[in-house]
Amino acid sequence: DISGGPPGILWRLGCAYPMLDYSKFDKVAQEHDEEERVEKERLREERMRKYYKEQDRKKKEWESKNGVSGHGHSHAHGESCSHNHGHGHGQSGPPPRRTGCMGCGFADPAALQQMIEDHKKMENEPPKPKMCIEEKNRKKMAAIEATREDGKKLFKAGKLRDAIKIYERGVLICNGIYDLSDEDWKAVQRHEMLLDLNVATCHLKLKEYQEAIRHCKMAISIDKDCLKAHYRMAQAQIGLGELDEAQASLAIARELEPKSSALATLGQTIKKLKKQQKEKARAFQRRMLAKMAEKTAKAKAQSEKHDLDIKTAETTQNRKENKASAEAMQLVEKLERLAKLHKDGMISGDEYAAAKRQLIGL
Repeated sequence: DISGGPPGILWRLGCAYPMLDYSKFDKVAQEHDEEERVEKERLREERMRKYYKEQDRKKKEWESKNGVSGHGHSHAHGESCSHNHGHGHGQSGPPPRRTGCMGCGFADPAALQQMIEDHKKMENEPPKPKMCIEEKNRKKMAAIEATREDGKKLFKAGKLRDAIKIYERGVLICNGIYDLSDEDWKAVQRHEMLLDLNVATCHLKLKEYQEAIRHCKMAISIDKDCLKAHYRMAQAQIGLGELDEAQASLAIARELEPKSSALATLGQTIKKLKKQQKEKARAFQRRMLAKMAEKTAKAKAQSEKHDLDIKTAETTQNRKENKASAEAMQLVEKLERLAKLHKDGMISGDEYAAAKRQLIGL
């Protein structure tokens, strides 16, 4: 179930939400602070009483030793004290109220007597009632329940971030309760589990699936048979595309509640998504194979074209070489015939030289 946060939590967190009344939780916090203040005051008063009793004892001891009982007196200190006390009988008006000096070893008797009487009155006053641990825990339990209610209102209003803060404040209160009976402790644990589930639901709505899974695991750590924790964790795992993990979480939930129609529907959703996932994987594989085949064919075509270009170039080069070779052979034959004609005396030397130059191309 979706439920809410403790009054006063937004004030604690530094936010404001005017539609909610958090004064009851402010009152709880103030009462707690007041208890601490009263306890500190009690300890301080106890120390003061001990101090004044000791001063009273010193006063009486001094009066007994010096034979003084409220009448005027005068005495001088030794060298170690730099002042004198003088109380004459003929002085008008009450003596000054002072506590004396540190070297005297006692306070002014009249002032000391007045302080002792004041503190005796304080001792006779009835002690302020101290809140017992049961009452504190009762108020904390009420605060935890209020967090669920207030968080539920925020959730319904669509204020998911504020609802999360309220629920988490409730969890903190759960962790601050102690000295409970076994039955009450189980109740606190159940409240904490429900608050964790509510936080997980808010994160699901915000599509923050990792945080949703984390809070579901917190709830499961309190109660491993928490059906909603396994169900919501499966939903978050679906959101992350972790379908195998979602199916495992759902299997645990179905063991706890085999006849649940909601679990059956979620199981059908997982099967459908896994089928779609497989189809997408196959389609992706086909696209990859097609791209690889296309790339291979293109590379093959480029290779064949390259080989053809090389072959064509070689053929052209061979033709050129063969043509040059044939022309050279013809030139040699012509030069041989020309030399034979010159040898046989059929042409003169000048004619032979001129014809030879013409054949060679000089």
